[in-house]
Amino acid sequence: KEAGEKRGDSYRMLAEKEKYIADFYFKREMYDSAMRRYEKLIDVYPQQVSFHPAALYGAATSALRNGDREHSILVGKKLFEKFPSSEEAERLKREFDKNGIR
Repeated sequence: KEAGEKRGDSYRMLAEKEKYIADFYFKREMYDSAMRRYEKLIDVYPQQVSFHPAALYGAATSALRNGDREHSILVGKKLFEKFPSSEEAERLKREFDKNGIR
């Protein structure tokens, strides 16, 4: 059991690192790199569900700011379906409204 807990802690720390890097790119308006990192976080660390709302929001917003509305909508739908009552879903709805996306 202890080994399993340590492995879980390791995955959590790696997921945190991936989110930190994605946030770094996002803040520097490097949206393509940020989007790839947010999506990697979900793909590589599927068991770290607590990071998924923020990662989906970050990926959708990055895609939108990078001019890829179609991908932003696709990722946004995942956020709305999997985490409909999350703060990130509410923020993305406002972002979509500002950009005329329904």
